[in-house]
Amino acid sequence: MLVDAVADFMSAYPEITVELVLNERQVDIVGEGFDIAVRLAALEDSAMIARRIAAYPFVVCASPDFLARAGTPATPQELSRTDCIVNAAISPTGQWQFVLNGEPASVTVRARATVNTARATATLVRRGLGIGVCLYSTVREDLAAGRVVRLFKENEAYDRSVYALYPHGRHLSAKVRLFVDHLVETFRGFRDLPVRSG
Repeated sequence: MLVDAVADFMSAYPEITVELVLNERQVDIVGEGFDIAVRLAALEDSAMIARRIAAYPFVVCASPDFLARAGTPATPQELSRTDCIVNAAISPTGQWQFVLNGEPASVTVRARATVNTARATATLVRRGLGIGVCLYSTVREDLAAGRVVRLFKENEAYDRSVYALYPHGRHLSAKVRLFVDHLVETFRGFRDLPVRSG
């Protein structure tokens, strides 16, 4: 969706040139000469302005084939005894976060594979290799088609937000301001998101 937003921006403002860099690492915005970064978390950094663009929840899910072979865990704690796909970008310690009995709780899961991107997590889950915490947008169509099944909906604790980050400055460039406003407007329509039951 971000690439589509950039393409729409380029079409709307043909006089502005764009250099789009996509990667999973956290860049040094000022040190590396970027005008703006788009991240799934806000930084505790007074040198940056963080403007919230959209909500991006994660969901725990697995393929029906995997659950047929391995069984469906009844509680999050049972994830310590089944194959899981761990996304180190959101769970670097191999612990998944849940809400249990109304309180935050960590569960150490058994990693069949450790990856570092949301897309890789979704692919391995879709292929029936384990249970994963998947970025909702990467499995939305799979959930609708029944290719993956959502687990522990009432215990979810991985709601994230997308932020546009840029340096403080009295003279924020017009092109950056235009792009941030464009992102906010583009993601405003991104409403097909799951909600926690309860």
